Amino acid sequence: MKGLIIIGAGKFGREVYAWAKQAREHGVEWRIRGFLDNRKQILDGYNYDTPVLDAPENYTPTSDDVFVCAVGVPQTKKQYCQMLMTRGAQFVNVIHPTVVMGENVKMGVGIILCPYVVVSCDAVLGNCVTVNLHVAIGHDVKIESYCQINPNVSLGGGAVLNEGVSVGSNATVLPDATVEAFAVVGAGSVVLRNVSARQTVFGVPARPVHLPSSAIDNEHR
Repeated sequence: MKGLIIIGAGKFGREVYAWAKQAREHGVEWRIRGFLDNRKQILDGYNYDTPVLDAPENYTPTSDDVFVCAVGVPQTKKQYCQMLMTRGAQFVNVIHPTVVMGENVKMGVGIILCPYVVVSCDAVLGNCVTVNLHVAIGHDVKIESYCQINPNVSLGGGAVLNEGVSVGSNATVLPDATVEAFAVVGAGSVVLRNVSARQTVFGVPARPVHLPSSAIDNEHR
């Protein structure tokens, strides 16, 4: 049986551990082996039966390993995933048993679907996409690789998130809107139309702003 290694042992990494464990209890064919994190002591004081194995930069994947990335910053997630993929890492999907899936959904690898996510028909999810609690993904939505979608987000039918987009908690992207690569949608915002690449938008309706990182719901590291 292969061993699942979670990249990132921080706040979100500990959540993913729980969701992966519950997926394992519903018949997934791997066991949780441990974490990769360059903060060796990050789990001290927590009750986890799996260790921090090594830093991602130092780890060499084996044929018995499979991976998922629990890093919430898309640029960092892409860096770690691509680095390990070039060393032969095999990524798998962690899908919680409460997820509701529509017809003809296409998914890449390394995807995390947390509890109570709904993915409607004909949606497309790229590699290493993270979808947090209670997210609703409408029909024909396209989410490209390395996107981070935080809790209680609503993506209207036909919306497009290009590579590395981060969407904060309780935000809404209206039908057919496009958020370009590595843009950030702040928590609680409503996107009415297109958002430019690497732009941060915030508010109702969402408008370009310059905010400190603490003001954006992108805390899952």
